[in-house]
Amino acid sequence: MQVRTKALDLDGAKFTIGALTVRQVREFFGEGKETNVMTVVCRSLNNAREMQPEAARGPEWTFERMQEETDDATFGKLRDAVIEFNGVTLKKEGEAPASESISSSSAAE
Repeated sequence: MQVRTKALDLDGAKFTIGALTVRQVREFFGEGKETNVMTVVCRSLNNAREMQPEAARGPEWTFERMQEETDDATFGKLRDAVIEFNGVTLKKEGEAPASESISSSSAAE
């Protein structure tokens, strides 16, 4: 699989995010879907990880790893970068709870 990647330096912490495939965007953000944003961030990091040579990949990103290796500020910056990089928009505050607040222009197709 070939995906676009983007290197991020978040206050000295280095990450590489990868674009979500069209299938992943529809799976996560399709009409009526509730999505955990951490799932999306981990999938983006793992998409980029899969583009690396096997010896350089490091461990897979999971909920547990995300919770152990990032803080709230870093996770927020990662979330924002992944959402922007993939062209996904979050609904404005007050429209729905966070787990239900993700929509995508491509999901309407």
